[in-house]
Formats: sequence, structure tokens, C-alpha cells
Amino acid sequence: MGIAATNILAARLKGSFVMSANDSIDYSPDVLGILLTARCNISCRHCCNCSGPEAEGALKLDFITGLIDDAVRIGSIREVGLSGGEPFLFLDLVGATLRHARGHGLGASVTTNGFWGRSARADRMLDDLRADGLTALCISTSQFHQEFIRLDTVVAAAAASRRAGLATTINVVASAGLQPDTIRDALGDLAGDVCIVVMPCLPTGRAAAKVDAREWPGLTAQPLGNCRHHFQKLAVDLAGDVWPCCSPGGFTPALQLGNANRTPIDRIVARAADNPLVAVLDAVGPAFFLPFLRGAGLADTFPDRFADQCHLCHAMLSDPRAASVVAAACRQLAGEVSQLAAPERPVGRIATIAATQEPAPV
Repeated sequence: MGIAATNILAARLKGSFVMSANDSIDYSPDVLGILLTARCNISCRHCCNCSGPEAEGALKLDFITGLIDDAVRIGSIREVGLSGGEPFLFLDLVGATLRHARGHGLGASVTTNGFWGRSARADRMLDDLRADGLTALCISTSQFHQEFIRLDTVVAAAAASRRAGLATTINVVASAGLQPDTIRDALGDLAGDVCIVVMPCLPTGRAAAKVDAREWPGLTAQPLGNCRHHFQKLAVDLAGDVWPCCSPGGFTPALQLGNANRTPIDRIVARAADNPLVAVLDAVGPAFFLPFLRGAGLADTFPDRFADQCHLCHAMLSDPRAASVVAAACRQLAGEVSQLAAPERPVGRIATIAATQEPAPV
């Protein structure tokens, strides 16, 4: 007997199809994330974008401003987030982007490795960026970053950010060689004023070849969690490709929503409301697909343990055979839901998508 997709969905929703009052049938990201450049002053072994000093250039300002102009029509966008590469290598471009975002009433954040933290110009630089419209600063560190940039430099960057009055976050890429407590201890009196966000090192980009298996964090056979939080940050890369999240695990062909060079991003996001894969990941996460994947005879190539749900998502969508299993499971779910009596159907985007899909054999 085959796997019943609706049974798995119900289990993932804790026995009920009822979603919370805050759930929406729309795809409503809060942040427009823009990968400004692949150029970076360092070349970390774990980098999902393979950024480094050898990369050239950055996005053009006219593309960025047009992107922001289109994004404000989405309605839910509240912030522009700039990342790379290292955006602080392009301060004029960052400043112009911040000013344009501010003109639309949007907040703005920049993600940096904090290499400038001990520079005499750090305070003035951040004061100028705050005047341009910067509201938050995210500083990335890991055992891999620290092969180039010392932790005390990262702490100095966080201190400068707080002196400038910016909301400050340190993004920690967790691995066997670095845990969050190390960062908290290094922050000292700053620890209460700086948010620490932890994400595991994933085998994507340069990390797939450059990070030794002994350096990965702990793995689990059943990564929990949906993608709703990740989907709050829409991502646009250097090619103009649009993705529903900025996680290192999310840049796979099956999740590409469109290209902003060809289609306005507000239209791309509106169209994503009918994307069955995005709907399932948003509601219950990639673990929904594990029974299908493990029943498809992929044990020879598919991992059996994962750092988190982003690792699972990357593994299943970057492998063409696994991706085809995922697509078939989405079609099956749509078909099963469409055959349920109206009172038994889930509310929210999964039900809406099922109504637009051709029913699959059950």
C-alpha cells in the first residue's frame, strides 16, 4: 500500500489541519534580501556562495533601486537586507541603497564579517550609514571566519554597532569547533545588548569540499521545523534569481521562484502563492517528504542524517532523483486533498493550491 500524503501532513500539523489565525493563503515575506556582491576580503572554507577576493564587482545601483521599487508593491516588505560577499567593500553602493530604501519608509540591515571592527574609522562609518538609513547590523562569525578575522575584532564591531544605536546581531555558524557560548563569553558586558543567532554549518557551496566531516555539528535523522521563519526573507542573487529564503540550503533549482531581470519581483511573489512546494515547506517543513524519499530506494545517494531542516531541504532538492520524488509527493498531496470533503480539508495555502492542481491518482 502506498503512503497517504494527507496522513503525513496531519501528523506534521500535530493531528489537525487547522492552522492558526495568523496563517495566510498568501506568500508574505517581510524582508527583501539582496546579495550585493560575491566579492569578499576573505575566503572562508564553509562559504555557501563561494565568495572571496577573486570575485569582481557588485550589482548595479539602478537594478537595486528598481528591485526595491517593485518590492514595496508586495505590501508585506518592511526591510531591505544587504549581504554578500562583503558589502562593506562597496560603501558608496551600500549608502545609496540605504537612502533609497529609507525613501520608501523601509528599515535596512547589512550583514558583514566585521573585518573593520578595530579600525579607527568604525564609529564614523557606522554613524554615516545610520544617517543613510541603516537600522540593524548583522555580523557573521564561525571557526572558519576566525581563520581570517579574530573574535575580538568581531566583538569590537558589535561594540561599535551598539554605540551607533543599531540593532546588533551576531550570526554564528555552529560547528564542532565553535559553539555559541564562546561568543557570549567573548561579548562580556555586551552580551545583553547583542542578539546571537545560531545556524549550523551546511555542506553547500565551498563547504561541500573544504569542510572535513569531523567539523560538522551534530546530525539528526529527523530534522524538525517548518520553513515559515526562513520564508520571511526573500532573496535575490547576483543573477537576479529570486528565492523564497536566504538559507544556504535554499538555493536549489526547484525553489527558484523567477528572475527579477525578466519579471517584476512583486509579480514573482504573487505567483509563488500557487507554488505547492513552497506551501508544504511553509506549513510543515521538508521532513514531510522523508517517508517518500526513504521509500523510493535512494539510500545509495541520499543522506540519512542532517544538521537541520535546511540541510535536508538542500539534499532533497539538489539531487535530481530526490527532487522528482518531492514533486510527485506534492502532486499526490494535492490530489488527495482535492478528494476530501470540504469540512475535512485543511485551511490555508495547501487547500488553495489543491483546488488549482490536477488531482493525482491516489
